[in-house]
Amino acid sequence: MSDILPDLELFTNHNMTAEAYGNLITEDVVHEYPYAPVPFANRVEGRDAVMAHLVNVTRLASNWNFTDITFSATSDPITIFVEFEGGGLVTATGKAYHQVYSARLTMRGEQIAHYREFFNPNQMLEAFFPSPSDEKNVKEHTASNRLDYFHHVGITVRDLEATITWYEKHLGFKRLTDFGFPGASVAFIGRGDLRLEFFQIEKARPMEDGRKEAESNLSFGGIHHFAIFVDDLDGTLIDLKSKGVEQAFTLNIVPDGSGDRYTFIRDNEDMLIELYQPGSKSGMRLQSSMDSI
Repeated sequence: MSDILPDLELFTNHNMTAEAYGNLITEDVVHEYPYAPVPFANRVEGRDAVMAHLVNVTRLASNWNFTDITFSATSDPITIFVEFEGGGLVTATGKAYHQVYSARLTMRGEQIAHYREFFNPNQMLEAFFPSPSDEKNVKEHTASNRLDYFHHVGITVRDLEATITWYEKHLGFKRLTDFGFPGASVAFIGRGDLRLEFFQIEKARPMEDGRKEAESNLSFGGIHHFAIFVDDLDGTLIDLKSKGVEQAFTLNIVPDGSGDRYTFIRDNEDMLIELYQPGSKSGMRLQSSMDSI
């Protein structure tokens, strides 16, 4: 074990690069996080996927720091336990994140072949989720098998970072977590109780022209759009248009006597988003706990 300790001490160095960590792990390495709450990854396989996952995690907070690293040998020469503390300042919430970690490392030669990490999931929930309702929803979801909770919408994009920036700037979403697997980078963003999962896949095709229009998109199978509640539809449109956001449909009134009004905009990748303002007699007003724009 003493031969590999100099390398493993890099393991919690806050200046560690993805490339340096890649030298410490095998090509077929497996990382497991049994207590990671939704939507954080529980298992990541392969060197490239692990490196992408760790890079994405570091983007979620600043000022990462790790201390008090302790390695412990076992009777099995290829099994090592490590304990350390660490955390940072979470970008999405502004909260301080601190965690005590314990992990089991299975070595192959001088490289890590399997890494299984344990930590307190409540610390993650409290630091990384931006509102009490979001935290409550995730706790209930992870503790229940009932189909009572709408968790997220998954969307394939061509440019992950540009899309996240667009949703942060125009619609007030916050980046929640990132991970990846071979051929894809994945990120969750959130606003209130609504979460979107973006996939950037190699060689993803652009949005088909027919899907860019609210009417023609109805002829395609699958999800047509997702909708966001607004308190002031007219004011919201004026603000979004001033920022260069395109209105994709006329402003309409739902013909049911409710007074509900709606229109559509397009995101940076031409995905249709409905803006929905409940009227004075609306039965839809009480069906969402999401903060309005």
